[in-house]
Amino acid sequence: MAKNKNIWIQRKVLNSKAFCSLSSGAMLVYLHFLMKRQMGKTSNKKDSWIIKNNGELVFTYVMAKKELGMYPSRFMRSIDKLIENGLLDIPHTGSGSRKGDYNLYAISDRWELFGKDNFVKKTRPKDTRKIGFRHNKQHIKTRVSKQ
Repeated sequence: MAKNKNIWIQRKVLNSKAFCSLSSGAMLVYLHFLMKRQMGKTSNKKDSWIIKNNGELVFTYVMAKKELGMYPSRFMRSIDKLIENGLLDIPHTGSGSRKGDYNLYAISDRWELFGKDNFVKKTRPKDTRKIGFRHNKQHIKTRVSKQ
């Protein structure tokens, strides 16, 4: 769990179309992402803050189940909606099979243009690793010819 006791969120995010159109589950996931960020003041402006660990936020399916009681399918739909609405991005897609290689998330400000013509649409990056069960036609021919 995050070290911070408080969550700071801009009023304009809460009042935005991007946030207001989220399901309760997606709102909950977003708030948990905000708890995982580490904020730091910038040196150039008096009241200017940055997310020091943006692009390095980790929130796994196991964490979602443990911290939120949320099943993988609901968590995945919530992440997809946050990306779709411009509140979240995935700068690194984890392998899912190697320990420690998780998806890395970034809090995005694309939401500010949500619903406008110049909104940059994004979706979850597609997995192109071609892993899992596949039929090998050569293998099938070999098995059939032996019978």
